[in-house]
Amino acid sequence: MFKILILLTFIFICIEGDYVPDSQRAELVFYNKTIVKEMHFKYGKYNRTISAMNVSYVLLRDFTDAKMMFTINGDQFFHNEFRFTGQKFVINACQLWKLNMFHLVEQFKKAGWVMDLCNLKKGPYRITNFILDSDAYPKYMPKGLWRINIKVNHENVGDILFVRWYFELN
Repeated sequence: MFKILILLTFIFICIEGDYVPDSQRAELVFYNKTIVKEMHFKYGKYNRTISAMNVSYVLLRDFTDAKMMFTINGDQFFHNEFRFTGQKFVINACQLWKLNMFHLVEQFKKAGWVMDLCNLKKGPYRITNFILDSDAYPKYMPKGLWRINIKVNHENVGDILFVRWYFELN
């Protein structure tokens, strides 16, 4: 429960109120080719105002032991570079899925990814037009340019993938 509270506050100094997230880009920095093959990652405009993510891949092994972890940290743009804010969150993927944090289960179901992160079986997967619902996220974040680093790893296997997501809060 403490991790959830930390994740919701996200940073020490926050500005209350509505913001308009402008998702600029996302990039797949790394993926483990011994675990995932045929990875196709594209993030771009869905229409004039909304960006969406499309991903397809083949998972080469089962992950049914609930040892997959997400490491998420935020860097904010200060003085012409992204700087680590001091906030780093590590959460078990199965726990994240069971708690349905930020309504992720529903958001991924809309994009065609109906599965359970607690019982991930090998095989082909596709996420089509995944659009983040900004209403499900905290309204207490500093405005400005952000880079969110998302790493997925497994206790026995090591790093699985690393994604960077850039957005601006206005």
